Amino acid sequence: MVLKEFGHHFRPSEDALRALWQTGTFSFDANVLLNLYGYSKQTRTALRDLIERCSSRTVIPAQFGLEYSRGRARTICRQIKRIDEAIADLKRFRDRWLVPAKEHPHLSSAAMGKFECIKVELEGGRKDIESMLSNDPFAEMILTTFADRVGAVPNQSELDEYYKIARERDDR
Repeated sequence: MVLKEFGHHFRPSEDALRALWQTGTFSFDANVLLNLYGYSKQTRTALRDLIERCSSRTVIPAQFGLEYSRGRARTICRQIKRIDEAIADLKRFRDRWLVPAKEHPHLSSAAMGKFECIKVELEGGRKDIESMLSNDPFAEMILTTFADRVGAVPNQSELDEYYKIARERDDR
């Protein structure tokens, strides 16, 4: 038996988890939303579907919305850069280790074809993610889902109080 004072340190019962999923309010940190741009298509779709299914019980603090809005283009550009670096590394590896076939005759043409498939898939992913700079279905979904569900923007006196509380926590 877990004392209620320490219950938050332990996994809830199956019934409690089921109740949370059925009635709880979901709030997404900006990083969860920005990570959409770095996930595989499957994972992006699964997370998008989850957010849409729970949209009636979804909120976003104003700060998280601001951080998402500010970081979206930068995150997309970072993903484009990572893909470009991966493609360049693949080309260097191919040119150094695979193109001189007499040096490495142990790879079949089928294996070389798989190598090319990786490069083509990366290039396709780059086009997909780059297109999101101007036509972003995830931003559209987020804007639609969180319309009228953004927390209030704190005024300066509220911010000052939050900062004071944070400093006090740091001093502990």
